[in-house]
Amino acid sequence: MLKSKPGAKFAKATKKLSNLKRTVSSSLEFIRKREYEKNRLDSRRTLKYSARRKMSFPHKFTDYVQWSLNLKNISKRHGVNYKELIQKAIKKANKEKRVAVIVEFGPGKGEAINQASRELTGKAKFFGFGDCADKAWIKHKSVKYIQEVEQSFRKYFPENSIDFLFSHMGLAHAQNFDSALRNTLPCLRVGGVLETDVFAETKSRFKESKQKKQLFKLKGMLFELTKTPYYFFNEKSNDVGSVLTFKRIK
Repeated sequence: MLKSKPGAKFAKATKKLSNLKRTVSSSLEFIRKREYEKNRLDSRRTLKYSARRKMSFPHKFTDYVQWSLNLKNISKRHGVNYKELIQKAIKKANKEKRVAVIVEFGPGKGEAINQASRELTGKAKFFGFGDCADKAWIKHKSVKYIQEVEQSFRKYFPENSIDFLFSHMGLAHAQNFDSALRNTLPCLRVGGVLETDVFAETKSRFKESKQKKQLFKLKGMLFELTKTPYYFFNEKSNDVGSVLTFKRIK
């Protein structure tokens, strides 16, 4: 029986390896396309979902909103840089071929979310959600405002739809702080962040823990919670609340 030459064996092995590489490459390309399509459809679903229910004009303007804070003011109070955080969220979404969804809960006069929509770069949709409306909203053409009660939040933002959500004295004024969080947290995408302050006197299982960082599950989703002190006026103030940062891990 004739033995095959070493060169023939090498050529055969090389051909098999080449075929295997093509198969793996095709599989990876299929996975990438499927993930891209999923992200694209999720993003379109979120924007269509919100647009279908968006309000072109508030039900009723409220006049008790006394102050207006921009991103710099809120950043100073919360001890974070909101411009950088929101820009990072937009870049992450755009890298995944998606339009980022940025939401401010309780926007007041809308100065912060409107500033973000005007000054930050990349593809993003900006929303202001709250039960109180201000006439300044009319001038903000790049922000979609929704005047609704906190219990209706999920009607406008489905699960796994928001890249970044922030709130200054918005969620903190909810009738039930923990209930409001349980309603909004599932709307975060994996990697999405929610930043909110909470009053010192508010009873919440999220702020009672002595740990600065902790993991917890909610509806099968995993979140990381970071808690830092929050001084409503200044460090000499007796009203020491907390800034809670939630990041969805999976």
